[in-house]
Amino acid sequence: MVTGGGVFRELTGLGHEAYLAALPTSPTDTDEISSPSGYAQVGVRVGNAVLYVSYREEFASLDRAGEVAQILAREAARRAGLTGGGVEDRSTVSTGKEEGVKSTPISDRSLADLPPPAETPAKDNRFASYSRRPAQSVYGATWASDERSYLWNLWRFPLVFRAPKHLDCERKEVDDPITYTCKSRRENVKAGFLPDLRLEFRSHYCGSSCSDQETAAFLRGIPDHAQTSWTKADDSTYYATDRSGEPDRYRMAMKRHWGWQDKSAHAQHAFLLWVRVDIAEEADDMAQKIVNDMFTQTGGFREVKSD
Repeated sequence: MVTGGGVFRELTGLGHEAYLAALPTSPTDTDEISSPSGYAQVGVRVGNAVLYVSYREEFASLDRAGEVAQILAREAARRAGLTGGGVEDRSTVSTGKEEGVKSTPISDRSLADLPPPAETPAKDNRFASYSRRPAQSVYGATWASDERSYLWNLWRFPLVFRAPKHLDCERKEVDDPITYTCKSRRENVKAGFLPDLRLEFRSHYCGSSCSDQETAAFLRGIPDHAQTSWTKADDSTYYATDRSGEPDRYRMAMKRHWGWQDKSAHAQHAFLLWVRVDIAEEADDMAQKIVNDMFTQTGGFREVKSD
């Protein structure tokens, strides 16, 4: 059965009951602009025990995501000792098979049998939108080219940037300015995958240029703007660093006017940007890396970038 671009079918050969659901996007997707991807989940029941395995791969087909999920579910069930019920005992099932749902044997292939993942497309994804220009610093550290991070491409935010992966980002329900707050996931902080951080940023599109009135209105909306001690980096960029008023915390902020030229349309686009990172003091370099990456992606020490 295919519903809304997805696939659902029963699986035989694993547990008392099993199913495969494959979708073009994960049901847990947030405001991040997702590249085309395959998402699949396999559910397995053996007696009163239920196992769920989810798999997602960027740029994968539904067939590939579905088969990988089946292989992983088969192995997970084996390791969990849930190997009974290869032949269905229909007396344990309270309802019959849903009308129109196909039933197929679970994949018996291994991951090594599958073809390699698809290559990253040349356009229309976060990798293509991110500029590989040399990193520039308004203050402090920058990301190393091979350093572990994630490319964030958030809905309506005009640039892709590097930051830790394990963040939950929420967009404020206002059209202007575009406002996001991202926070570390608590369980990943406890596991040591990343420090406790809070990332806030705002963007306003001005049109061909930003008037003094627009700029003043944007700055009035920035949290603690008047109480922040700003340092000038160039005519369009100011930054600030402090200890955030809390023990063992570090904070770095940047406000910036930037733009890009659309050569094909002979048009210029101007934006106002504000970003602030609040983080554990011992990880102050990560705050600097996030801010400096946004600085680099908006042209660095140039007022206007071309496209």
